[in-house]
Amino acid sequence: MVEMLKETLLKQIDSIKKLLQLLEEQHEYIIANDVFQLEGIIPKLKEANRNIAVIESERRQLIGSKSMNVIINESRDGELEKYYDNCIMTLESARTQKESNEMLIKQCLSFTNSMLSMIKPRDNSNVYNSYGKIRK
Repeated sequence: MVEMLKETLLKQIDSIKKLLQLLEEQHEYIIANDVFQLEGIIPKLKEANRNIAVIESERRQLIGSKSMNVIINESRDGELEKYYDNCIMTLESARTQKESNEMLIKQCLSFTNSMLSMIKPRDNSNVYNSYGKIRK
């Protein structure tokens, strides 16, 4: 079981690294404001996420209801522990890159919306109501 778990962890690490590479590619497209490339990378990201989910379900079927830490402690296998730590570190890098990309996208959208609101005139003029507040 430990050997199968090692193989599964190696497959999972490879899949997460592919996802991380795609996220870094997405980051480059965000910085370059390349909307068409951003649109094209979405199916690749979905496929990478699907692969990770399949491998994760395989791993969970192997270990059952036990946690990975319990299995690592029971097996006392240094290589298994190294693979698991590597998997966690790679996953954390991917999560950080994803959050960075999301923040940049939100920032770009906020900037675009503020520029559009400055350029586009309002349909109604601002008028004070009877309470002294501006009616929009």
